[in-house]
Amino acid sequence: MTRFSPITDATGRRIPVLYAGRTFEVAAYESLFHAIGPDQETPTWPASGLAALAHSILETKRDLVLAPLFRRNLIDWKVSDVEIVKSPARYYGQTARWAEAVHRSISDAAGMVWISNREGSGRCYVFFGDRVKESDFAVSSLRQGHDETLLADVRQAALHGGIRITI
Repeated sequence: MTRFSPITDATGRRIPVLYAGRTFEVAAYESLFHAIGPDQETPTWPASGLAALAHSILETKRDLVLAPLFRRNLIDWKVSDVEIVKSPARYYGQTARWAEAVHRSISDAAGMVWISNREGSGRCYVFFGDRVKESDFAVSSLRQGHDETLLADVRQAALHGGIRITI
């Protein structure tokens, strides 16, 4: 379970989602480091966790309508960003229901956009798999988990958050 998944359509069919971050750091904090709590005295992340992962840079090939989950927009829905994009994992069942509500009520939304809670300033995206196709994106760069440049970028991102990468 993630913040906005699993979600289903009106018939109960599961909708796949694709998460993305505007920058490498946003992607790292929202995926690799998402479980590291702010109260951990010495936060660590195992470098071995990178082996099965990859990093892609995607470019959209068409304009995509995204539902904004920014504080000013959420006020209209009578909900706060704390309840939606800043809530801890124990509330992911509820935040996934919000994603379903967005999917059902904004029929042209290909996904949602919000500010990263973990990284703090960059944009995060989730795309609804029933409203985007693989052909809507172009992969401009791909690095596999064994790529030393990927590990170097993970280490740099971790450094900014005081996270120690362990071997």
